Amino acid sequence: MMTRSSNGEAKGAFRKYMKCILPALAALAWTGTAGAATINRTNISRVSDLINDFAEADANPANTYNLYLASVKDANGNPVPFVPPATITLTKGHVNLYGSNTHLYPEKYIFDGQGQRLLFRVDGSTGSKPTLTLTGITVQNGLGPARGGGLSAYKADDIEILYCRFLNNKSRENGSGLDMQETRNFYMLHSLVDRNLNTQWGQTIDSDPTNSQCTGGGFTGGGGGITVEMQGGGTAQASIHHSTISNNRSCRGGGLEFSGNVNVTMYENTISGNRCTGHGGGILFRAGQSVPGTGTNYLQFNTITNNEAGNPVPFSPELRYGGGVALKEYSGVFYYTQGNVVAKNTVRLPMSGWPYKGNDCYAYNGSATASAPYSNFVGKIDNCEWLFGAYGSWVGIGSESSPVDPYLQALAVGSTNDGFALPVHVPYSYSILLSGFVVTDVYHQCFYDDERGMRRPNYFSYCDIGSIEAGGVP
Repeated sequence: MMTRSSNGEAKGAFRKYMKCILPALAALAWTGTAGAATINRTNISRVSDLINDFAEADANPANTYNLYLASVKDANGNPVPFVPPATITLTKGHVNLYGSNTHLYPEKYIFDGQGQRLLFRVDGSTGSKPTLTLTGITVQNGLGPARGGGLSAYKADDIEILYCRFLNNKSRENGSGLDMQETRNFYMLHSLVDRNLNTQWGQTIDSDPTNSQCTGGGFTGGGGGITVEMQGGGTAQASIHHSTISNNRSCRGGGLEFSGNVNVTMYENTISGNRCTGHGGGILFRAGQSVPGTGTNYLQFNTITNNEAGNPVPFSPELRYGGGVALKEYSGVFYYTQGNVVAKNTVRLPMSGWPYKGNDCYAYNGSATASAPYSNFVGKIDNCEWLFGAYGSWVGIGSESSPVDPYLQALAVGSTNDGFALPVHVPYSYSILLSGFVVTDVYHQCFYDDERGMRRPNYFSYCDIGSIEAGGVP
């Protein structure tokens, strides 16, 4: 598995490499096991054939199956979705499933659960270490009675999500969009996870919760968009890059929840509009149910904004904190936390006088540490200065009594130079004049391009804080 360097040129080269190599992977034989073969299936137009291919992959776990979907349209030219009669399941095999190989049209390759079932399940409980890569597809309207609404993985070896959309999925428990439990490696690149719902919140994503189910410190209501959890020994790796996690709902960790022993790397993502009733409206790092919360983490050039924790549940007076980022009883380490925007997040209280902490960031208990935080923009720092730090050539750090505003434009789909267009927050080019602090043109080591694949023209010396370069060029 390749990882990204924090060096701008290396990262740009990596992205260009990925654009070129992904469509060609099917032409390469998998050589990891003696007698292994690569099986290519093209122009798959029926979900029954796809289910049979997954079953064949399970029966032949030494092989790698590259499965290419056909783009099927109705008489009006609209995409005809794949509607599985049951969850598509992988238990032993190695499958690469391709929709849009150009990465531009995941909306043409739709898997629709129609509000009836979980769409993809990878279950490695037999010890066979299955792997699944999804490229250029849409996974929508799934419904999981327990964990996971779109995709749920348990003890898988490797799950990769490339240029995909996970939309409007629901689950009763963790990871309503994507659930990674006891899975060694999770990698996401240029994908959208939007409007996924933990049904403990309620059945409607656009209204406040009205029941008492999201109460206390339980472990079943986390990660409205994505959950990554490792409690059974070992360390999970979670790498999420150039993606947007937006408008998801849950009890805790509205956008993302990392639980237990997970190493997290997040470069140039937009985390926006997520909400939860408890803590961590955008992102929650927490202890597991039976293990400490630990990990080695890198957060760089992310935009974390307009998330909300503490959505009113009138039955629970529990402490609510961390509208943007929350750490609960967490003891991991963060290296080189730099170039992030964490601002305009909130904690909302059901009753005046109830306790809350940290609209943008808050660490509750635990002993997490950070090394070399630099050039971050935090609207209200509260007790997270150790994580985001008042250090850097240009930096904006506000407080609860004197917040700073990054002056970002509304979340919207705009231009793109790599894959389909993602909704992002573009900074106003004159934000330095509006806020008195610098969001644009921070002097420090930068990435070659931004979340959209737009080049940061002066990356070698300075660039904008956050996931988007205001003056980015193709």
